[in-house]
Amino acid sequence: MFDDEWSMIDEMIDDAADSWEELDDILEENGCTRKEALRQVESFKKLFSAELDKMGIRRSSPIEICCGICDKLEEEENPPSRSLIFLYCAAVTDRGLLLNDGTDERDDEQDIRSFFTQKEKIRELSGYLEVLPNYRKRIESFKNKRNKARTRNNFRRESNLLLKIVKQYELFYKGRNSVIFSDNIADLVESVNENELLKSLKPYAYMIALTSRTDKMMGKEGFHFNWDNLFKIHKYSIKKDNGKNFKEYQSKLELYDNLRSNFLDDSSVDIGFSDYCFAAYVNLSQWYEENCEPNEEIPKNPKQKAESVMSDFFPIFIECKESEGYDLWEFANEYPELESACENVLKNNEDIITDACNAVRADEDITPLANRIYSEIEAKINVENIRDKEKALMFPKIFLVQKVKLELRKKMLDAAMLF
Repeated sequence: MFDDEWSMIDEMIDDAADSWEELDDILEENGCTRKEALRQVESFKKLFSAELDKMGIRRSSPIEICCGICDKLEEEENPPSRSLIFLYCAAVTDRGLLLNDGTDERDDEQDIRSFFTQKEKIRELSGYLEVLPNYRKRIESFKNKRNKARTRNNFRRESNLLLKIVKQYELFYKGRNSVIFSDNIADLVESVNENELLKSLKPYAYMIALTSRTDKMMGKEGFHFNWDNLFKIHKYSIKKDNGKNFKEYQSKLELYDNLRSNFLDDSSVDIGFSDYCFAAYVNLSQWYEENCEPNEEIPKNPKQKAESVMSDFFPIFIECKESEGYDLWEFANEYPELESACENVLKNNEDIITDACNAVRADEDITPLANRIYSEIEAKINVENIRDKEKALMFPKIFLVQKVKLELRKKMLDAAMLF
């Protein structure tokens, strides 16, 4: 765990150095003086506090604020109020400006930089979240529709475009010049264009129809895709490559991107809605983020979108004071069996993490829980070989704090799926 975190931090420091921007340039870009920027910072902090009070969320600690926001999202009926959307976006994008327990010493320049970065992240995330209720309403309306008699129309240009796109992918077209396939493509295009919702979802609708029923479209005359399947979860096994499936996933993503590009200028297509459906009902964007080097924008579900604007250090306000002055990364590398033993203890005692999260939220000491971990470690490994006993005793507590941070991060990201 510590090795992974150190590598991540190392990369972030390099990235930050490459992208560093002078404060005067930031102020000029935002059209304000340093004094005006600080005034905006204070107004932003006061607004956040006022909205917390308005929603009845306690401000006793940063973790209490985060958990309170998540609790409100579970309680409130959809769509959430604008106040709750703001509070969630402000909390999840925080860089230490709002959620600060006093352990993070800050200066005016840090506050200004955090504010302008966070302002853009809030705008990006809130803009995404605010349209979701409308998307879901449109989908429900489609599910509840009555079937209407079909009319024959001619969409030859779009049919030819679709054929041209599919022929680029051997996985779907398989090199067969099938008249049946061409006819079924024509029927598919007509079916999509005669329904307003499907027409607005062309990239997503065509991608699902073409990839889930390719063989039948190739060989069965008069085949019609069942559009009820459009809004069912298409879940792929994304954890393990069997030598074939990952190549297939890459082709499907490329097909969607190709379709998306070709319909960008079609006024009847809602690209944002199409992207939402792709991310909500197909788990390939998750596979892409986990297995590829992201070099382009791909559709994201609410959780992925929230993570994309969240600081890599979130939450920065939970720290273990005993860790100050110790190189824990080096200690963990010197005694990897200690870290492994902590992992095993928590794996077999999941209640410890739950109790630790509750204790931190209530501002209670987690030392007794850390001591419990250490006592179990003593029975599993030879701690006598560890030279620095003080660090060894402290390690389970610091390890547990890191787990609490990960749990809170996960809780905040999972809450995005409640929108």
